[in-house]
Amino acid sequence: MSRKSLYPFRVTAFLYPNYSMLFSELILNNVNIQLIVSKDLLEKIRTDEDNDFKQLIQSGLLHLFVYPDKMDFLTFAYNDNNLLLNALKDNMEFDNKHILSCNPSALE
Repeated sequence: MSRKSLYPFRVTAFLYPNYSMLFSELILNNVNIQLIVSKDLLEKIRTDEDNDFKQLIQSGLLHLFVYPDKMDFLTFAYNDNNLLLNALKDNMEFDNKHILSCNPSALE
């Protein structure tokens, strides 16, 4: 997700440690964030009693949805300028390789 994005959308099974800083900055700029998380990630957020996440939700600009089935990828995200896909290895382990497109015309 880019700090300059006007339309961030992400489907993910994880959050980077600095997610609250990035989301907070977007919300301060009055940007609506569309976030779809896995059931496991939602449970982790709940278990950790993540106060930052609660405040982000209370802003009314973070729109959270839960994907009820298994995600066979790590994350998929796009905005007005970028497209990102982080897949998993065949054995469902983390893969540090990703596909990133940073061309606004790529989304047309």
